[in-house]
Amino acid sequence: MLLLQTGALIAALAGAPSAPVAAERAPADGPRFADVRLATGVRLRYAESGDSAAPALILLHGYSDSWFSWSRVIAPLATRHRVFALDQRGHGDSDRPARGYAMHDLAADVVAFMDAQGIPRAAVVGHSMGSIVAREVVRLAPARVSQLVLVGAASGAPNDAVRALKKDIDALTDPVPSAFAREFQLGTAHRPVPPEFMDRAVAESLKLPASVWRQLMTGIVAAPPARPGGPRIPTLVVWGDRDQVFPRAEQEQLVRAYQPATLAVYAGTGHALHWEEPERFARDVLAFLATRPARAANAAARADSVPLYADLGDHRYVVSTRVPLAQRYFDQGLRLYYAFNHAEAIRAFNEAARLDPRCAMCHWGTALAYGPNINLPMDSAAGVAAHGALQRARAAAVHATPRERALIDALAKRYTPVPRADRAALDSAYAGAMGEVVQRFPTDLEARTLHAEALMDLSPWRYWNADGSPRPDTPVLLAQLERVVRAAPRHPGANHFYIHAVEAVDPARALPMAERLAGLMPGAGHLVHMPGHIYVRVGRYADAIRANEHAVHADESYIRDQKPALGAYTAGYYPHNYDFLAFAASMVGRREQALAAAERMRSLVPAEVLRAPGMTFVQHHQTRHLQLKVRFADWAAILDAPAPAEDLPHARAMWHYARGRALAARGGLPAADSALASVRATATDPRIASQRLEFNTSGEVLGIAAEVLAGHVAAARGDHDAAIRHLREAARREDALAYGEPPEWTVPVRQELGVILLGAGRATDAEQAFREDLKRFPENGWSLRGLQRALAMQGKDGEARAVAVRLQAAQGSNGGTHH
Repeated sequence: MLLLQTGALIAALAGAPSAPVAAERAPADGPRFADVRLATGVRLRYAESGDSAAPALILLHGYSDSWFSWSRVIAPLATRHRVFALDQRGHGDSDRPARGYAMHDLAADVVAFMDAQGIPRAAVVGHSMGSIVAREVVRLAPARVSQLVLVGAASGAPNDAVRALKKDIDALTDPVPSAFAREFQLGTAHRPVPPEFMDRAVAESLKLPASVWRQLMTGIVAAPPARPGGPRIPTLVVWGDRDQVFPRAEQEQLVRAYQPATLAVYAGTGHALHWEEPERFARDVLAFLATRPARAANAAARADSVPLYADLGDHRYVVSTRVPLAQRYFDQGLRLYYAFNHAEAIRAFNEAARLDPRCAMCHWGTALAYGPNINLPMDSAAGVAAHGALQRARAAAVHATPRERALIDALAKRYTPVPRADRAALDSAYAGAMGEVVQRFPTDLEARTLHAEALMDLSPWRYWNADGSPRPDTPVLLAQLERVVRAAPRHPGANHFYIHAVEAVDPARALPMAERLAGLMPGAGHLVHMPGHIYVRVGRYADAIRANEHAVHADESYIRDQKPALGAYTAGYYPHNYDFLAFAASMVGRREQALAAAERMRSLVPAEVLRAPGMTFVQHHQTRHLQLKVRFADWAAILDAPAPAEDLPHARAMWHYARGRALAARGGLPAADSALASVRATATDPRIASQRLEFNTSGEVLGIAAEVLAGHVAAARGDHDAAIRHLREAARREDALAYGEPPEWTVPVRQELGVILLGAGRATDAEQAFREDLKRFPENGWSLRGLQRALAMQGKDGEARAVAVRLQAAQGSNGGTHH
């Protein structure tokens, strides 16, 4: 890390001329103003200055500011750059939509603005809130940002100053008091600024209604933090040492996150240092930007290189390109797409397009990978990026074959210039169009595979009715995948999708796919993991454990070597290996392995993600270790576990459930009743119950927790009839859950129901409960042990001995014990 005090030293250390870069005489006529309607649906006002042939420089203002925040530095910056100072959505004279103020929404506007202006790449400067938006632009479209300047910047979770400000903002009503806006703006500067400048800054803040103040602050608080291993891009972090909003530690975190990076400290200035020392700020920014053609450019080019992996198999799909290396990157992108590492697939497709901009299918690949899949819907930022890539594919389609143009035209049905919240009609249109592509080109196996996936995306994870009959699209998608696998048994996408298509009702049907898939792309952790979905369903728990152990190794090697940014793959698919490992190990009694895997999964997700919108499922994952401690009756550890924070209601309810189980087991029935009341209250709270986990709602899962806990409390009181009623109701609710692997209810209810029935002396009913559980989870040790006991209690000694042999075989192959 470099601590720099002058623009001259920045230039010298970066390889530019050692003399300071003077701010040349500015254009006399000042900035030009215009409006532009973006593909995101928002109209933005912006100020533009400088030569239209000069490199583009985009300025992103802070919270409640406007383009005017940059008015003291635009003129000198425009001597060497084409400067665009935006009024970001909700600010200044731009549109103020009713909603859509997450930082990625503002970043999507920036990318759409670049598309509208025909800017392929720009340097981006962000102040305060604008620094978060700038970082989101880099995350969304790293190839579009040449250099990054972060001023008075935020790096992570909200600090005390931000939390205090949010409390004040949440209390705002219209009209926003002028005194509040003035106090807010005065607090950003340590040194005095011209009074007329401050008056205008306050007036700009007062353009925002209270609702926009509040939504923007919510977006700021929820923004993901900067983490080491993100995109490598030349970055200048500029900070005033009297900044009362974001401390120096956050600036150092940014320097670690963005490499190569430089920290410049301005002594005696505050949060808005570009207001306080505009001449020096302009000189320093110009000096930093001037380094790009020299040493920094070469270093960045090396750092940004996209690797060609040697462990992703040999699947190939020939496309129209005259650049052999572009074909290799396209093939890598398609393999990674089939492996659900969509961010890495986009990286490969983009590299293919960079090598051959005329390759229409390279742009098509990027647009495809930004789309929805069975695990993730699209957000508006992905919608903007997908549409932009698709337009580049259509522009290059003159160089494509008829088959390729058909694929591009089909994908065009999926996206709109302004992303829609309700995608059902678009996704259905795309699936229909892909069916037509298959009819035109029946030998194209990729078209068949993608048609099947498009049909799966119409009802993710729901391909069968409750009675096991197929839903309308299921026979079609299965026929497509079976046709592909017959013709190309090693097709990674078809094998992957087929497992998902049948695992819920007929897992044995996919055993050939499971047994070959891991070897097709051994470096793709998710594909190495996927056979576990089938192995668990057919009772091969040891194989499921091994599959996920290998998947962990593959993903950890990738993360160590490539240091990808935190995203869907690193925050979702990688921890999923540990989640699955914990469940599989628990089903065969491997206590230590199950608990260790659950604890490891809990450690992988940053705490701030727990509170992000749509991330309730992470709260559930954070309590999986408690559910497994219940599984193994580790009551002391449960009672020692600290309570999750009150603003994590689902996690807190699951903690109450586990605590209630421990209290009931130890005879603390009044306290167990209290825990049960807490679980029931959360399960029936409509604000919480409707929140989605991965496959089901919080209320559906907590409803099971309440019934299971009620059953064990009743059993502890000796009321076996009530206990059985509650557990039967819990089993009914468990049956109604949407299928998911691993199940969102971790300990199968019938395993516990069977134990309660045995305790009540109802061996026949217990036998039935254990047999039903073994239909769901074949040869699991818990129900085999319970079934053996139930048969022995009924005097069915021969059957009991036969089950004992099965139990011994299960324990021998899986290495577990059951009590």
